[in-house]
Amino acid sequence: ILSGQLVQVAYISTAFAGGDRSGIVGENEFPKPRRFANTYEQTKWEAEKYVRTMMARLPIAIFRPSIVVGDSKTGRTLAFNVMYTPLHYIYRGTLSVLPCHPENTLDVVPLDYVADSICRIFLGRPDATGHTYNIVAGDKAESVEFIVEYAMRFFNSNDKHQTVNRIRFIAPLIYRTLHHLVRGKMRRMADIFCIYEPYICASRKFDDVNTRCALRGSGLTVPKLKSYFGIILNYCIKSNWGKKVKQAG
Repeated sequence: ILSGQLVQVAYISTAFAGGDRSGIVGENEFPKPRRFANTYEQTKWEAEKYVRTMMARLPIAIFRPSIVVGDSKTGRTLAFNVMYTPLHYIYRGTLSVLPCHPENTLDVVPLDYVADSICRIFLGRPDATGHTYNIVAGDKAESVEFIVEYAMRFFNSNDKHQTVNRIRFIAPLIYRTLHHLVRGKMRRMADIFCIYEPYICASRKFDDVNTRCALRGSGLTVPKLKSYFGIILNYCIKSNWGKKVKQAG
């Protein structure tokens, strides 16, 4: 707000507001999904839909981050959820199978890139209003197989107290069938992974043309996961998965 005038508004949505959308998810489209993986996606879609009705009257820019992990330079995070939960199961050696094709991609971005991108675009580009920006890895998104293999190697090499066993990939249909047959601890594990199945099984990629154009000349680009993934995983170990955050920082 400047001299009583509203100059800009930033709305933080999510790249997954498109629900079960497959293929290329563009920045300038707002499709209605057939279904949502969870209420988070649905409420984000509903909120973005409402915000869009006001874009003709208010100077609004919409930002859609994908899966956000810790700082790419320090690994620091206060939220050990989303991607961290299956990584923790890999670390503990309790995860044996994943219900997806190994070549499926997972779009992951570090929180410093998300924060810096939004600040650069929102505060540095007066023409940002009226547009939507996917803050994503895009073409740099890595496969689920890469993420799993990297995490396994890292944990086995950097924590002498842990031995991570190889994880097998199985077809989602087979996994869903087995889900109904298993009991006890395995059933609880299967129930938990029903939350993640829509993300690791989806065949979608996010376009970030608007974001890359808006950041051109700033020197800010999304880093590849392999350039900072070890830092993220090391912070997980040092902080005991969030239980010793102060000591790890």
